[in-house]
Amino acid sequence: VGYLGGLIVAAGFVQIISVVFEDASKWAVVTALYALAVVFGLVSFQLSRKNAWQQRLGEVLELAAVGATAGATGIVLDDAGMRGEWIGFVLAGAASVWGIVRTARSRFVGTIVMSWALPILAIVIAQLIDENSDWLSGVTMLVAAVALLFAGTSAIGAPFIARVAGSIFVISGSFTLGGGLDTPAQVIPIATGALLFAVATMVLAPEMLAAGAICVVGGVVMSVNEWIEGDLARGLVIVATGLVMLAAVGAQLRRGVSRPAPGAPAV
Repeated sequence: VGYLGGLIVAAGFVQIISVVFEDASKWAVVTALYALAVVFGLVSFQLSRKNAWQQRLGEVLELAAVGATAGATGIVLDDAGMRGEWIGFVLAGAASVWGIVRTARSRFVGTIVMSWALPILAIVIAQLIDENSDWLSGVTMLVAAVALLFAGTSAIGAPFIARVAGSIFVISGSFTLGGGLDTPAQVIPIATGALLFAVATMVLAPEMLAAGAICVVGGVVMSVNEWIEGDLARGLVIVATGLVMLAAVGAQLRRGVSRPAPGAPAV
């Protein structure tokens, strides 16, 4: 309830700011954003020394400070004539470094910033190298996804966020890569999904299991449509694959529920 109330207050605050600065000059907006970033940063630093709920509030303010800084810097770089891809590279690169540094020392803000910035950085790098290459975008997204999944299985704040973001970008990268190459690239989502599923069975992460299943089933659909003649045969293969994956996911989730907690006495 506290977080929901805070989000509502933040939404109202953004609305007020947008009205106040509706007719303001570009540099007035930049100055205000940097000023807000400094204020939020100082308050966040003070709250980081307090108790648990104040630390969480401080991290919310830290996230707002990072966003304000990114917005103001983006306006400055755009006014300087920098290309959009390079602006994205600078902002996403700086945010990635900040997020990675903060992941081990924060409750959630470092992981949120890292999970947002790393995929954007990967996409921007692909655009800078070759803006028309789908397969390159897929490769860079998968690299970012692997980094996030690795972080999500490490001792960081809010690892679930990193695992969810990594799982989403495994799906996006796999299908982008599978669609950007010629046959038999359709099997790429099957391979990445099976690998993700196998890793997920060891750490028992439902979000990774679901993403792996989606990749495998989607890859099967792509492959079946490419290689099998006849709508009935295609449908049977797709349905059978989906049922197998659902059964496997269900079995692993039941295994995770029944697994005793660390330190629990054996029965």
